Amino acid sequence: MIPKQVLVNVQSAGTAEIIDPFLIHMKQPPKKADFVSDTSKLLRARWTIDRMEFSGGSRLDLKISLVHRKARNKAFVTIQVVGADNTDQGTGSCGLQS
Repeated sequence: MIPKQVLVNVQSAGTAEIIDPFLIHMKQPPKKADFVSDTSKLLRARWTIDRMEFSGGSRLDLKISLVHRKARNKAFVTIQVVGADNTDQGTGSCGLQS
């Protein structure tokens, strides 16, 4: 369930716009991050996918958190399905663009 790509467009201190495969699939526009922290060592962002459609027709929100460790060029993503017991996690490499 962890997306292969997430685009975090840091716009200014404390704000970012997110594009991920869930938003594209649900035909939702890019999201403003609920939380952003961008330091020399870490980029942290949290956002919510509204009413993600699952098999069986249920629609639940996804809360997604991304932590990018800049020195190691690695990201850690956590996805929580609101109303479900499970949480998915994954790690991957990053590419930065200016």
